[in-house]
Amino acid sequence: MTRDVWLAKHPYLRPVGELHALVDATVDAITVPSACIPHWAEYTEDFHAGVPLLQSSKVAMGFSHLETEVLSLIQTLAASALPGTLAEQCRALDTQLRSDRDSPRLTMAEVVGGDSGSPAYPGLLRYLGWAVLVRYLARSWGRSNNGATRNVGSGTTALGAEPRLRWRSSSA
Repeated sequence: MTRDVWLAKHPYLRPVGELHALVDATVDAITVPSACIPHWAEYTEDFHAGVPLLQSSKVAMGFSHLETEVLSLIQTLAASALPGTLAEQCRALDTQLRSDRDSPRLTMAEVVGGDSGSPAYPGLLRYLGWAVLVRYLARSWGRSNNGATRNVGSGTTALGAEPRLRWRSSSA
């Protein structure tokens, strides 16, 4: 089911869908690098312990290089005409992040772990950060040609082996 069909069936969510489309289009205009596929064998123990891949200390999945892209997204949205108070919130977040020397480092800590200082709008920061992070991960190993996403963590082929990647439709 496409976004348009889904929104036609749920018209009360149209403003959220329009915002999501605007953020997606803005992220598309930003150069986001591709992620390296992690060494699954290093993650096996954490996988069996239930540790999410992005929070595993055994897999080098650094995201600090994405801070520039997240800040660029926030700055672009802050300068655009957004509905309601969203433009004001983006401008306040942009001002806060540019005025704090440590903010780029804290930005990705807030996005991935929800633990940093106290950004002006933590939910907005997480949403925009994840929009960039999803694009980063999807370009390398999260999207197929038919728009399905891989579900990492569905099981392993054998102890210490690469986790099986099962496909699930992104239209759910």
